[in-house]
This record gives sequence, C-alpha cells and structure tokens, in this order.
Amino acid sequence: MVDLEHPKQMLPTIFSCLYNNDVISEEGFNAWANCDDPTEKNGKGVACQSTHQFFTWMRENDGDEDD
Repeated sequence: MVDLEHPKQMLPTIFSCLYNNDVISEEGFNAWANCDDPTEKNGKGVACQSTHQFFTWMRENDGDEDD
C-alpha cells in the first residue's frame, strides 16, 4: 500500500473482502489496528485513517449480531 501510495478505497475494499469471507476475524483486524510494532509503522497512519469507516462498520455489525 505504501509503495502504491495508498490508492483510494483499495485497503477498505480488501479489508471488507477478507472480513466478509471469514479470512480474517474481527480479533485479527483489531490486533493489527492496536499493534504498535515499529516495523509496522511505515504508512500505518494513512492505512488506519483510510480504514476508519471499515472498523466503525465492523463494530456496528458485531453489535447487530448480539441482538
């Protein structure tokens, strides 16, 4: 993503596909979001910003399943 200069909507689309097809769990996405490993910092700020709506949707979707 960094080398491609974060194409618009690419990362949120990938995240949605991985989540909807049960490739990566909510816990896996949250682990990535909360990871503060220095080797993961390159471009992470931009990635987190571009996936903010995905994480909001994922949390809201999780709440809907509990009802």
